[in-house]
Amino acid sequence: FGDVKESRHKIDINYDEHDGHPDWLHINSIDYNEVLDQIVLSVPYFNELWVIDHSTTTEEAATGQGGNSGLGGDLVYRWGNPKTTDMNSSAEQRLYFQHDIHWVDPYAEEGSADFGKMLIYNNRLPNETSEGMLINTINPETGSYYLDDLAADDAVIETYQHPNNSSLSYSTGLSSIQRLNNGNILTLAGRWGYAYEITSDNSLVWEYRIPFNAGKVVPQGTDLGLNNNITFRMKRYPIDYGAFEGKDLSPQGLLEEFDDSDEVVTSIEKQNFSDSFDVYPNPANGRVTLKIPSGFVNNALTLEIIDVGTSKTFYMTDMVANQEIITLEESILAVGLNLVKITNETGFAIKKVIRLD
Repeated sequence: FGDVKESRHKIDINYDEHDGHPDWLHINSIDYNEVLDQIVLSVPYFNELWVIDHSTTTEEAATGQGGNSGLGGDLVYRWGNPKTTDMNSSAEQRLYFQHDIHWVDPYAEEGSADFGKMLIYNNRLPNETSEGMLINTINPETGSYYLDDLAADDAVIETYQHPNNSSLSYSTGLSSIQRLNNGNILTLAGRWGYAYEITSDNSLVWEYRIPFNAGKVVPQGTDLGLNNNITFRMKRYPIDYGAFEGKDLSPQGLLEEFDDSDEVVTSIEKQNFSDSFDVYPNPANGRVTLKIPSGFVNNALTLEIIDVGTSKTFYMTDMVANQEIITLEESILAVGLNLVKITNETGFAIKKVIRLD
């Protein structure tokens, strides 16, 4: 019905690099931008993201005119694979069976740092690795989408990969990526159920394997293979997330199975004394009470509060505990989720506690 190269806003129904796969229009993620009133779709068999105009009426969407964009139901923007529009260009393919495409901040206004920026989990890079990708879809000089070069390198701002090149970070499907409030990047390699957080300088903060096999809990340390603990996405929500209002956020125990011979291991070090250690009330709403293990009484110890949101020590003090029950001011806790750690020469204990704003 026309020249594919001259019809970039339309989909070429004859484009096929997957041997006639019946799910050729598969879409694995969708996100809405309220400021732009647009929707972004991830279309992995085209190795592209597509942006469509949400403002159109049903009648306008059946045409190439109308809506805020003036394009009706045509694509407002596409990016990732020049071959889909038959471009004879030196621009390289940038997306490879990608997942979890979303705007970094769907409420960012024009002129703000995150306006038009998107995050992507790029699954199947040619060297059999996966990476996170931050792109700027809107040209800051013109205020409009990059359309002249559909794979413009100017659009790519940053890429993120596991700092140790872990084989678990390569996932041919599923997966997710999220920029956290502290600027760190949370990534999930879905086929391995493997999550990790990295800092802006690409340092590993923590890593974790989902402790399930075919949906059933397994003992910590179980050797899990590809797709055993397959996980679609992982997202972190702030403590003030609206859906949490009125909900009990008290810790409910560990996901892993254990028996008396098991060692409970974190990604950092072994914990001791945890069963007899407690901090309450939880969530904190005033003064908090610290019930310490009897083995710590009448001994010098260090109390440390780690703010999970920033991964930094929020409070630390050396003290002598002359009793098991100690009352402390709520101000020793950071707002949000905290790790409360007490240490003496014989061991340490860690508990999680939430402080409400």
